[in-house]
Amino acid sequence: MTESSPSSPSSPAGPPPARSRAAAGDRTILLVTGAAVVFAALLVAAVILLATRNGGEVPPGPFSLGSAKGLIDNVREEGPVFYADPTGRSAGVWVDGESGRLVALRVRDPGAGCTVKWKAPRDGETTGHYADCHGTHLSSEQIPRYASRIPTSGDRKGLFLVDVRRTLPAPSPPTSP
Repeated sequence: MTESSPSSPSSPAGPPPARSRAAAGDRTILLVTGAAVVFAALLVAAVILLATRNGGEVPPGPFSLGSAKGLIDNVREEGPVFYADPTGRSAGVWVDGESGRLVALRVRDPGAGCTVKWKAPRDGETTGHYADCHGTHLSSEQIPRYASRIPTSGDRKGLFLVDVRRTLPAPSPPTSP
């Protein structure tokens, strides 16, 4: 009986391994997936570009500060409310009530070149007041205001709309110091 001897190092180990079909399929899946990811990234970039193509310009027209009813209630309970201008066109808006209706007052006083601030009533005082940078006491009627309205119909019905592009004069001039 002959014994089989182990193969010697000089003998070939057998035929070279054949490429499997699975490896070729994996490569195809990777290429297709990679192309899909690149396409999706380009699509997202295109959407962002289209959404911001106006170059950061502020849309025209008035902006809403919310429900007029809610604002009136808030002003009655808390006093004037400051809102930053979401369009960046102004220094902001004081929302106050005059004779039961809302007004949007200018925060920046062009005559005094400073910011108008609200001073809440202190101990012993019954009402607060506005003050410019010189400490001059002002009532809301002495402050220029922005055009505002409350639509009674349409998709903005009941909202307090403010247009900071249109400044209206104060109904009463400030008193001289």
